[in-house]
Amino acid sequence: MNLATLERSVAPRRHQSTSTPERDLNPLEHAAHQQLRDTGRSPLRGVTCEINGSTARLSGELPSFFLKQMAQEVIRHVDGIHRVVNEIEVLSMWFTRSR
Repeated sequence: MNLATLERSVAPRRHQSTSTPERDLNPLEHAAHQQLRDTGRSPLRGVTCEINGSTARLSGELPSFFLKQMAQEVIRHVDGIHRVVNEIEVLSMWFTRSR
């Protein structure tokens, strides 16, 4: 395990906006991000998709398990992607009402 991998596993990375990526996307990553944007679900715009070969690694934070699964299914149908590793975190928010 190299230092970059260790840093990523120790310090969770916040998702980045797909509209202003920190690095240039390869064509497959670009297609994956475009598919996420095309869903019309704005939270999916914050999902990061990194491609290594034919494996897509999803990361970021979403407000529901439904959206986490939706992101995975959208990416699964991108031509050239054969495996999806879904590391998206679901942020559960519990609200209590005062009685």
